[in-house]
Amino acid sequence: KDYLLRHPEMEQRCTKGGERIYLTTDSVEKFENTAKLLSYIDKAIDCFSGATGIERLAEVRFIKANLLWKSCDEVVDKEKQIELCTLCREECRMAYCIFEVLGREEKVQEVEAFCEEKLQWHITMQMK
Repeated sequence: KDYLLRHPEMEQRCTKGGERIYLTTDSVEKFENTAKLLSYIDKAIDCFSGATGIERLAEVRFIKANLLWKSCDEVVDKEKQIELCTLCREECRMAYCIFEVLGREEKVQEVEAFCEEKLQWHITMQMK
């Protein structure tokens, strides 16, 4: 039924009611749309994390990873690009783990392919 009810150890690891602040050295207008989308996705993650549809949570995290990756092209600052890439990897890890626990092999492979093709990163080497 509810994943977090069945796995209280995972719920304890989840933060609730947190706040994210995004700073940019790029043009504010360019970043505002991305920040707004990230904010909406964060809200969706918060909503889904308490729901029974844990697979939806993984899907939203993977969508967020894609958005973070696309945002890297819009950012000029190299440090900010590295930060976005790190956040992207974190979202991929979360999606990957959830899909793997659920036995959604095609989704696991999709996350693996994204990480290899877009991030030049082998997620499976990080998961062992």
